[in-house]
Amino acid sequence: MAGNISHPNTFSNNLLHNLGALQGTKPYIRVGGNTQDYAIYDPTLPVATTGTFTPTVSTDYPLQLGIGKSYFESYSTWADTKFIHGFNLAANTTEDRELLLDTVPLACQALEGGKLAYWEFGNEPDLYKTSAQGIKRPATWTEQDYVDEWLNGTRAMKQVLEEACPNEVTAEAYKYYAPSFAGTNNNNFTMRSALLEG
Repeated sequence: MAGNISHPNTFSNNLLHNLGALQGTKPYIRVGGNTQDYAIYDPTLPVATTGTFTPTVSTDYPLQLGIGKSYFESYSTWADTKFIHGFNLAANTTEDRELLLDTVPLACQALEGGKLAYWEFGNEPDLYKTSAQGIKRPATWTEQDYVDEWLNGTRAMKQVLEEACPNEVTAEAYKYYAPSFAGTNNNNFTMRSALLEG
């Protein structure tokens, strides 16, 4: 994506700068998307990311993605750029949740000084019960289950955020990008129902 401190992606930064010159501000960069729900933090990882592809399932992105501490360096490589940081909602074991919370200080510190546009928690949860890339929830999982998980997760992240980045805690620090759904009525899981129940 943006590279790291020693090797920034200057080509993409120049492209964003040119777009910003045309429209008045650089585009916001959404970090995550499809792969955010496959990203598991590994504090011992000596590189920014590692990916394991499973070609029989998906050839366009890794189904196992490890992110290390240096992953967060990318937020320091592009000046005058705001980011939407994606957190993994799909991985939901106790260990997965603890690792997610371990990334909150890394993310908020990397995004200090006005680099944060929004947080995002989960990508296309309406496919968690049926995804060809791997089932993430049982068939009985409902919109209310999603809302409960989302609220529990974001409340836990808020607490860590307040402890890790107290100087950054403003109304801006609690803004979340709207849920990204793959469709409007997948598997009896509707965006309208999920948002109303939240």
